[in-house]
Amino acid sequence: MKTYLSIDIDYWNVFSGTEQLEKDIPRIINFANKNYIPIHVVMNHQQLLKFVNISVARKLVNIDQHSDIVASPRMLDCGTWVSYVNWRKEGEYLWVRSYKTLGDVNTWQNKLSHKKNQWKWGCDWKSAERTIYKHASLALSHLNKNVAGIGICLSPAYSRADVYSRARKLLVGVPYVRGRKDENNMRDYRRPSLINRI
Repeated sequence: MKTYLSIDIDYWNVFSGTEQLEKDIPRIINFANKNYIPIHVVMNHQQLLKFVNISVARKLVNIDQHSDIVASPRMLDCGTWVSYVNWRKEGEYLWVRSYKTLGDVNTWQNKLSHKKNQWKWGCDWKSAERTIYKHASLALSHLNKNVAGIGICLSPAYSRADVYSRARKLLVGVPYVRGRKDENNMRDYRRPSLINRI
């Protein structure tokens, strides 16, 4: 099964500096170049949706401090975009975060079933799981030859200023989709296709 690897720069917010980011970003770029994997950088996470939807992937790995998934989405934005993936009902979703004490702030967090690491409510993915890695280098073990595409989100509204600034410099030369730093102007009021009506 092919995987689309989505990475939000806010994942590195929990580290005391940018040293780990400076190790991980070049590793991601080198992996993509070596294996001829399409890689894109976007300003806001929902801008990755078009790349995920057209990919041959049927597994989405989201390395992020937030799950970016909600129970009953009516607005496409950086915190709901995972609920808009066209192939979600036949696909697998894995949310990778870095620490238990940080993470999902989306509206459905209190209605999750934690049994067997499976989300039982509010998610119409075929399979949705989560895991925790204390260091990004462990999370990057998902880099293998089954990766169909890589997307990196700068997430200026949620990333620490030093993390955002350093990431921009490290990602120079990678195809970039411009966006607005003001996330409120990127919202798109619509329901995702194929969603179960409540």
